[in-house]
Amino acid sequence: MENAKQTIAAFICEQTLDTQDVKITHIENRPGVHFIRFPACLQTYNVFNRNNRKYMLEPMKKSWAAPHLQELIKAGDFMGENGHTDSNSPKRIVTIDPKVVCHRITRIWFKGNAIYGDIETLNDDLYGKQFMMHVLQNCKAAFSLRALVPLTKIDAVRTEIRQPGHIIAVDRVILPSHKEAYQVDAPIEMIKSTQALESTIPTGQSNEDLTMTLESASWLDYIQEQSVNLKTIMNNFEVTAESMHYEPTTDSVVLQEATDETGFRRTAIVKMDEYIRNEVSSMMAKL
Repeated sequence: MENAKQTIAAFICEQTLDTQDVKITHIENRPGVHFIRFPACLQTYNVFNRNNRKYMLEPMKKSWAAPHLQELIKAGDFMGENGHTDSNSPKRIVTIDPKVVCHRITRIWFKGNAIYGDIETLNDDLYGKQFMMHVLQNCKAAFSLRALVPLTKIDAVRTEIRQPGHIIAVDRVILPSHKEAYQVDAPIEMIKSTQALESTIPTGQSNEDLTMTLESASWLDYIQEQSVNLKTIMNNFEVTAESMHYEPTTDSVVLQEATDETGFRRTAIVKMDEYIRNEVSSMMAKL
């Protein structure tokens, strides 16, 4: 077994009903960074949300067109925090705290009665990385607007936003006030440095070649027989894999058990043993 302090696997327990697999598109090799980009619905208009508020489309279009907001988006600095602030201080509410940001919005557009944006997780070792890993674990990202807006009361519980307001941020949340304000079903773009992987691959051999080899049935059998990490997880947690595949984005082997009658299944994500990856590279070089 590898160093006891080193994480070699992650377990995911999930309901598989109405879920979708994470689809990743590799678009860029940029040394020194690692983040993902995906589209999301940020807010819907002309309908009441869970907080009994109705944001009207036309005044909110004016809010999004505000010069300060366009400047932040253009500069790449329109960031959101990891959850809304708990503070009731007006000064804190109108401030984006750089110590707790986790993403930025690089582009916005309107479609129908909703506004959408391109989300990028931040390249850091804090909330940006945590957010990225949650999305890659198939947690659907959700968002909520933080803004100062004039409210018009229409009855005892409901209000409408009929005039433009001041948008501060769109924060990541767990349960959004607008039920549509989630990451949309589209492939995720990943931007990362592949130098570490390329350093183990002989000249003339591509990452795609290595991935295809590791996904072949014969090599998966070899990994199952030789991987110390895999044996540790399968034996200690009594995993009976219905399917197994290599995931190049995390350099890991993904095991999935069969779904039971309630739609529940376990997924184990096991770190690839370094010596096995080196063995594959060595064999391919000889071929």
